[in-house]
Amino acid sequence: MAIGLACLAAAAACGSDNPAAVAPTTGSVAAEIDATNHSDETTTTRSGDGTERGLVTVGDFERFVAEPDQVELVWRDADGEPFGQLERARRSIEAESGTVRLILNSGLYRPGLIPAGLHIEDGVELTPINLNDGAGNFHLVPNGVFFVEDGRAAVLESNAYAAAEPTPRLAVQSGPMLTIDGAIHPRFRPTSKSRHVRNGVGVTTDGRVVFLQSVRPVTLWEFAEAFLASGAPNSLYLDGTIARMEAPVEGRPIFFNIPFAGMLAVVDPG
Repeated sequence: MAIGLACLAAAAACGSDNPAAVAPTTGSVAAEIDATNHSDETTTTRSGDGTERGLVTVGDFERFVAEPDQVELVWRDADGEPFGQLERARRSIEAESGTVRLILNSGLYRPGLIPAGLHIEDGVELTPINLNDGAGNFHLVPNGVFFVEDGRAAVLESNAYAAAEPTPRLAVQSGPMLTIDGAIHPRFRPTSKSRHVRNGVGVTTDGRVVFLQSVRPVTLWEFAEAFLASGAPNSLYLDGTIARMEAPVEGRPIFFNIPFAGMLAVVDPG
């Protein structure tokens, strides 16, 4: 299945490591590690119990850690039209749920702003799981599903998720997986030259949800290392090149007009 990007020229591929191709190809999927120390935490906010709070900068990455019950997933408005824009989604969420502390695009999608794989909101499946073969990052297997069920978050390989038949509150499928049971995806190489701005989601060993976005173009290998350094043995790539993660400021709209399909948000109940 070709994964489309409506906002860019027809020759570009959403999240593909080969943006010149009409259909994403796997190509070279990692890149050369440099001397950056990804554990060098430069900005942080912590609560009295030591829990990380808010958006922090750790080396070449921005990180946000949330509880599973804080995470929401949206795609379309009440009329069935994709929100498309981070700001539109944020306003809708805040009108119904509470204050949005973080919002980001939730993964790759097909033409028409349709999620490329599984998308479940409020327990309702809006697009089915995609176990087809294909090109591009989504099909760089193993890919996976991030989901929240009964207050617990997890990232599972797509076939394992389908076999388990969970009944999650929310779920989003994307690919590739970045870390798998504490190991880096077997197709990644530390010598690849493919670098993009990237975002993703993982689950830490203590059950928290960690969102990461690079502040400069990085390889998939480097991105996976950052999730391991953040304590997430299982993590999932969401998007690259146009990846966007915003910690909104009250009273200030998000000025970013590239359209997305699904969007994940961290919400403090109102």
